[in-house]
Amino acid sequence: MGNTISGYTSPTPPAAPASSSAQASADQPAAPMSKDAVAGEINKFFESRKKGLGEGRATHMRDEIKKDMEKWLAENPNASEQEIGDKFKEVSSKKYGYEFSNKLRDDAFVGKMKRRMKELLSDRWE
Repeated sequence: MGNTISGYTSPTPPAAPASSSAQASADQPAAPMSKDAVAGEINKFFESRKKGLGEGRATHMRDEIKKDMEKWLAENPNASEQEIGDKFKEVSSKKYGYEFSNKLRDDAFVGKMKRRMKELLSDRWE
């Protein structure tokens, strides 16, 4: 189960497929990728995270990764495949962490509101 803070238990992050190259562990270097492969990797990353984050958050994450990678590639036209892979890993991890923390925050808020409504409704009919 997830962490417990002030009575709220956060959900455990969804298990992701082990075969995704975008999910290499933090201690492993990123896989080298060409500029042409970036779009495909973004879509793979999106598909692997869509179920856990939800369609809207995953779409926002994909668009942000795409925007950041396009900007970085324009600024670094001579980047090696290893540098591109490292930057993709950095950007995708950052954007996924941001979206996942927003999801946890929103889930905690909705859960708190549901409990409060249930409490108010039970007090109303007593």
